[in-house]
Amino acid sequence: MLAFLIVLALLFGTVLMVGLTSRRAHRESGSMKHLVMLHRSKQYEDAAKLYEKRLSEGDEGEDVYRGTIDCYLHLRNYVRARELYERFRPTGAMNSDDFFNMAVCYEELGHAEQSLPLYDLSLTLNPKNKKSSNNIGYVLTTLNRYKEAIPYLDKAIELDDQFAYAYNNRGLSRIKTGNVDEGLMDILRSFELDNSNSYVYRNKGIYHLAKGEYDKALKDFKRSKELNERTALVDDLIREAESKIG
Repeated sequence: MLAFLIVLALLFGTVLMVGLTSRRAHRESGSMKHLVMLHRSKQYEDAAKLYEKRLSEGDEGEDVYRGTIDCYLHLRNYVRARELYERFRPTGAMNSDDFFNMAVCYEELGHAEQSLPLYDLSLTLNPKNKKSSNNIGYVLTTLNRYKEAIPYLDKAIELDDQFAYAYNNRGLSRIKTGNVDEGLMDILRSFELDNSNSYVYRNKGIYHLAKGEYDKALKDFKRSKELNERTALVDDLIREAESKIG
C-alpha cells in the first residue's frame, strides 16, 4: 500500500509539474506574441522595453537580439544598438545584414573608418548585399576617397540597376575625379528614380559649382536643405556658392 501511495504521489507531482510548465510556456508564448505585435505595429519604445526585459532574464536568442536592435535602429538610438551588437557578435550568429546594421551604427555615431571593416564583413558573408556595396562607396566619398569608391558603387548598380542612392554616390565620385559630365548623368538618373532625396540636389549643386554656375548651385543647395536640414555639408556649400556670387 505504501509503495502504491508513493507511486501515486510521484505521478501527481509529475502531472503538476507538466501543468505548471505548460502554463508557463503558454504565458511566455503569449508574452512573445504581444511583443512581436508591438514591434510590427511600430510601437518601438514599448517593444524595446519588453525585449530588454527578456534579455535581462537571460533570453539571449538571435530573434530577441535582432528584435531589440531593430527597435533601437528605428528609434535612432545607435549607441544602444551598437552595445547590443557587441554582445551579440561573440555568439557567431551574426549574418550579412547584422554586420551591415552594426556598420550603420558606427557610421551614424561618427566613426566612418570603423564602419568600413564591418561593411566588408557583410559583403564577405553575402557578396550580393547591394546596400553594403553602396554604403562602402558612400563612406569612402565622405573620406574624400572618391576613386576607391567607384568600384563599390559600380557593383551596387550591377546588382540593382534601379538603385537611386548608388547612382547618386557614383555621380559625386565621378565629379570629384574629373568626370564631371558622366557624374551629372548618374545624378540625373538618381533623380529619375527618387526625386525626394536631398543628396541628389546637393550633388547636382556640386556639379554646377564645378562648372562655375553658381546661381544654379545655390538654388540646388537650398533645395537640398529644404528637404533635409541634416544633409551633410550643405550649409558649407551654401556659403561657398554665396561667396562665389558675391
